[in-house]
Amino acid sequence: MSVPKEQVTQEYASLVQLATDLDYVLGTLKTATQQLSQSGVTRDISVLAQLPKTLPILNLLDQLEALQTELLVAQERNQETVLGLRDRKVVAQAIDIVLLFEVLPRRPRGVGVELSKRLTSHASSVMTSLMRLPNGRRNWEPSPQTTLSQIIERLAVIVDRGSRVEGDVAAVLIGKYHSDIIASLLLLAYAPLPPAGVDVPAY
Repeated sequence: MSVPKEQVTQEYASLVQLATDLDYVLGTLKTATQQLSQSGVTRDISVLAQLPKTLPILNLLDQLEALQTELLVAQERNQETVLGLRDRKVVAQAIDIVLLFEVLPRRPRGVGVELSKRLTSHASSVMTSLMRLPNGRRNWEPSPQTTLSQIIERLAVIVDRGSRVEGDVAAVLIGKYHSDIIASLLLLAYAPLPPAGVDVPAY
């Protein structure tokens, strides 16, 4: 369940926008999930056609970066910068969505924590169905405008900027998602080259 934008700290414009975008994304996914559950996850996949192909996933990352910047500016002005519980929930949910739809699909199987280990068996089944069609092709493709290395770099910059601010976006990122960042960094540094004739993945 998303946090209404009216319940987050209003002094941070990027946090309000983050809550607004997140509410749209989660609402869309909830509708698709309910339709899948009613139709039988593996029997009727036609409901996936109603899932927008352009969910504003990268917009969430934009707002996370903007929020970290706002908090840093507030810190420099000696203002209160600790996010409330509802604020932190919005931040954590936004990071979850970015990881699920933009990071995990770009990583080879076996790198990092798999989807089935992150969610309940039912939720994992539904999410897998949302992202893959029965013939193995992806129903959801990560944004072609960016790469895994660019996303991880942006997350790393958030962490770096947060080294001077307490209780912020970086704190949530490090506290709950450090293993995802480490796994992705190791992949980018040590991923083996594919066999001859196979294109190198665009990490």
